[in-house]
Amino acid sequence: MKPFLPGTGASTWNMLRQACLQRRAAVPPTLTELAVVPGIPEARYWLDRDIAPLIRDVHQANLREAQALARVGEPHDMLPLASMLAVSGGSDAGTFAAGIIAGWSLHGTRPLFKIVTGISAGALVAPFAYLGSQYDGIILRICSAVGPKDIFHSRNVLTRLASDGMADSKPLSRL
Repeated sequence: MKPFLPGTGASTWNMLRQACLQRRAAVPPTLTELAVVPGIPEARYWLDRDIAPLIRDVHQANLREAQALARVGEPHDMLPLASMLAVSGGSDAGTFAAGIIAGWSLHGTRPLFKIVTGISAGALVAPFAYLGSQYDGIILRICSAVGPKDIFHSRNVLTRLASDGMADSKPLSRL
């Protein structure tokens, strides 16, 4: 689909009709599942498809943990509870999640997470939460130093009607 570029004879009807079209895919659908984190094979799991890789990796991690506990003389017939973290999005105010995680560390009750996930700003915070409390300062600095101007810029009215959103997220890609 080509973006609508109003010409000299463009009518209000054409602009409004264009504004109601479906959003364009940021990544071609055939490529979304091919995205990888360099150096971390299978960093993402598709739970609505084949969960076998997740089950395999969890099983291997449990075996490694049991072996590590056995090496130091700890009971290893039953592993400790696993803590998992899901961080919601926060728009340009992702500092809420960062503050909760840092406060959790200060309180002294923050667990070590075995699995983390997040969406939007939460996807930026979750990996640092996984790495441990020594990264709390980094999370707080990143979230408090980044503002709306670093994430998006608003489009003018005509561009909003002719494109797939009210804002352009190019600034975020430069971070």
